[in-house]
Amino acid sequence: MKTVFPELTKNSWLVLLSLARGPKKASEIARENDMEDSRVSEALARLEEFNILKERQRKKPIVLDASLKNALKEFMAAYSKERLAECLEGKKLNILLQVSEGYDKVAKLKAVTGYSTPTINRSLKRTQDCLFVYLLKKGTYRIRDEILPKVEALRTAFFSCFLESLEMQGIEWSGIREFGNVVLINSTQSSIPGFVRTGFSLFHDHGVEIMETNDNYFVNFERKPGREEIFVHALAFSEDARDFIFCTLFADLNGLTPQKTMEIAANYKVEREAGAIFEFLKTRGKVRAEFLPSYEEYASARKDYAD
Repeated sequence: MKTVFPELTKNSWLVLLSLARGPKKASEIARENDMEDSRVSEALARLEEFNILKERQRKKPIVLDASLKNALKEFMAAYSKERLAECLEGKKLNILLQVSEGYDKVAKLKAVTGYSTPTINRSLKRTQDCLFVYLLKKGTYRIRDEILPKVEALRTAFFSCFLESLEMQGIEWSGIREFGNVVLINSTQSSIPGFVRTGFSLFHDHGVEIMETNDNYFVNFERKPGREEIFVHALAFSEDARDFIFCTLFADLNGLTPQKTMEIAANYKVEREAGAIFEFLKTRGKVRAEFLPSYEEYASARKDYAD
């Protein structure tokens, strides 16, 4: 799975931060950073790979997107270019951005990034040394208040680069959700390169018939999603009572359990909805969240799926 946010070498960061100060030719970047031309070329290619640089022309000054330039300049007002490059290189940027989104424990970070525990611990240690992150309590991390707006601006700018890269591939969507390195897309397209079907698009395969629509749901997995993932992905796109009835039917008919589902739901930030569905089924509607149907309405729909 390709990362949503860039994993850049220290040289790539030095080049990027040089461009944040203004347009420059490759030769000027090399002189500013005391870097060989070949290293600058490698760094620029990496930036192009993540769609951070666009329409670069030989021997012309390279111009950085305004929103990304402004986000980087906010950081550079407080840190040297070299310091920032060391603090954000490799997987550290992604770890920092995910902590800012509430993935505040190692287990959560592992789930949404796919990184190993040692890698996450090393990255967290480095971001703590850089005074970006602090330990709120044992095992729980937070972005420092004075850094958070800068991190959020950087996240927005890099995510825009990712969305533009999807558009360049001809991918269209009516809805998109990002959870670490996992991206969910709602699209009228029948297939999307690098994505597989999930959510409501797979309910039929698991015994739940839904009304035919032009909407298809995808996730950027290299494998088929499991039942719990299909359920959770559908919840991430659920908006009305009809959606929640189908999700409740899916959980019921497929024998999903909180033990196997709630941790996944938390990673996709739908633990409230998933928990409410399990409680609704357990109590036969005596405990019902406002977004769920009455138990009579659910039981009427459930009759079509007699055991």
